[in-house]
Amino acid sequence: MQKLQGVIKPIRGEDYLVDVRYLWGVLLDSKVLIVVLTAAGIVLALMWGIISPPVFQAEALIQLEKEGTENIFSKLYGLQPDDTSSASTEIVLIKSRSVLGKSVEDMGLDIEIEQEKFLNLAKAGARLLGQRNVQVTVPVFNVPEERLDQPFSLTILDEGRFSLAGDNVAMHGRFGEALNAEGMTIVVSQSDASPDTRFTLTKINPFKAIKNLEKNLNVVESSKDTGMLRLSLLGEDPKTIRRILSSISDNYVHKSIDKKSESARKSLTFVQHQLPLIKAQLEKAESRLNLFRKERGSIDLPMEARTILDSGVEIDSQLSALKVEQSDLSKRYTPAHPAFRALLEKKQALEKAKAALGNKISAMPETQQNVFRLTRDVQSAQDIYMLLLNKQQELNIDTVSTVGNVHIVDAAEVLPQPIYPKNRQLVLTGAVLGLVLSIALVFIRNVFRRGISGSDQLRQMGFSVFSSIPYSKKQQGERSGVSEPLLAISAPDDSAIEAIRSLRTSLYFQLKQAENKILMLAGATSHIGKSFISSNLAVVFAQSDLRVLLVDADMRRGYLHNIFNVGYAPGLSELLSSGLAFGQAIHHTRVSNLDVMTRGTAPSNPSELLLTPRFPAFCQWASEHYDVVIFDTPPVMAVGDAMIIANYSGVNLMVARFEVTTPDELDISLTQFAQEGYEVNGVVLNATHRRAAQFFRHGHYENYQYAMNKKS
Repeated sequence: MQKLQGVIKPIRGEDYLVDVRYLWGVLLDSKVLIVVLTAAGIVLALMWGIISPPVFQAEALIQLEKEGTENIFSKLYGLQPDDTSSASTEIVLIKSRSVLGKSVEDMGLDIEIEQEKFLNLAKAGARLLGQRNVQVTVPVFNVPEERLDQPFSLTILDEGRFSLAGDNVAMHGRFGEALNAEGMTIVVSQSDASPDTRFTLTKINPFKAIKNLEKNLNVVESSKDTGMLRLSLLGEDPKTIRRILSSISDNYVHKSIDKKSESARKSLTFVQHQLPLIKAQLEKAESRLNLFRKERGSIDLPMEARTILDSGVEIDSQLSALKVEQSDLSKRYTPAHPAFRALLEKKQALEKAKAALGNKISAMPETQQNVFRLTRDVQSAQDIYMLLLNKQQELNIDTVSTVGNVHIVDAAEVLPQPIYPKNRQLVLTGAVLGLVLSIALVFIRNVFRRGISGSDQLRQMGFSVFSSIPYSKKQQGERSGVSEPLLAISAPDDSAIEAIRSLRTSLYFQLKQAENKILMLAGATSHIGKSFISSNLAVVFAQSDLRVLLVDADMRRGYLHNIFNVGYAPGLSELLSSGLAFGQAIHHTRVSNLDVMTRGTAPSNPSELLLTPRFPAFCQWASEHYDVVIFDTPPVMAVGDAMIIANYSGVNLMVARFEVTTPDELDISLTQFAQEGYEVNGVVLNATHRRAAQFFRHGHYENYQYAMNKKS
């Protein structure tokens, strides 16, 4: 006989390699779970699609044109026109509080109305039945600041009346009439709800309302550098989101127009302030020139002086224009702006040119210098005055006819179909999530599964495997201790019984070579099918014309008497604790050649009873009167009864349950036997399943079936 050592072989390096075929087999073994969870994901996705309200999308298209209005002085003197706002800047402007806040105020988006006790599931049911949600219109609802975001209950009454209740608030009013009380103002214009219908009414913080609107608003540039902005707004009510997006578009266009009109008005104010001053300077210059000519007579300037005069007048006109332009730019840009820097550079160059002309004038005779200066002052004042008059007319026209550089190309419209939920996408998403989660669950369960996965694992650990017993549904009752018909009698062609017959053959020859006819079946823990194997093994031995005695050695919780439908007493405990004759504790069964000794009345000291002289005497008597004696023992890791019985048995077997008994439990149990000097001949692996993972890893299944063809 082979003595098993409780030593597990070390894990080799290749055991850490990923076996793709094995993983595929693990998935195949759990295909039912994967299909169920995937189907559950699809069902949940469909349910989500049913209860979720449809979400619509409204779209609008706005065009940004390059800035067309240039300052007249920029045209005359080559200054850069105003920079066109980039698309990103305009997108930020559209989402600003100045634009969205106006839409929130105009559309009453800071007033939130929701019918009480009307959940998404009820809304979904109403949509499926074609029922329209009742509504109430509240155009005015003003509350003190401390009551912002505080819910109120609005109840519709009969005869066009309503009531408003809240924290220390109780108000009653009529439709269409303003109701003022407690620092609050409310106007309910109409409602299609029946009497006693309740709504939750909340005046939310304007900033919060703007943020809520901003979350549902999306603004993007259609293509880079095209200046075409596409606005989209999400919402549950198609008509409402179309009106809101139209309001946002209109407010943005008006904001752009107001911005340009304001700039024109500021420039006009500056020009109107400068005109009287320039006119006074012109009149004063003309008076000085006339007075000088009257005193000195008519004096003509030479050609060179006239050329210098024309240049000086031109420079003075440009400097005056730059002064006007600088005043205009300082209101819009900082000195670091490119347009502002270009103006300063132009002004500096003109001042240098003016200084150079001053040097030439200083070289002229004194009379010519005086005529030159007086004539230059008159011409410069005339040119500047005419420019300002023209600018005044231009700004007057701009003020009353400002168009702006923003145009609505496509007005707000709602897409005919909701963009969410989309059933196809939801089904696909649910299927993918269900599949991924199920696969993850299968792998996680496989990682944490510590039970023995097959006879190959036992052999790699150095254990001798006598047999692998396929799982039978009849074992389910045995695991819970419920009486079930003997499988060897009720289903003799079951694959599990065929495996037990094969085990019987192996044990028959083992018992021939053993020192006695006693076979002990032990297990590391309970609920591993040990009693199932011992009872059916006893039947198949008896069916071979061998006299068999099956002994229930678990005097604490044994239940072989339930399996064979006999009384539990007298049994082993009475035989060992009293002078009861051996034959009087034996029960005959309905199976020919098979007798059973039950556990008897549960004693307080079962281990001590096994140590009495009566037990070895009974073993000797049983070996003489029966061909096979089978002991069904209690768990090894719980009590030491199996160690005592092993001292008198000829063949010892350990029973392990597939994917339940762990290698450590089996190794500890075998080590206990080895420490006491007892031999364990082999292991029986019970309740095995056909696993694809085992086939892909080892090239074979744990068990094969060869059933009888009942049709022939």
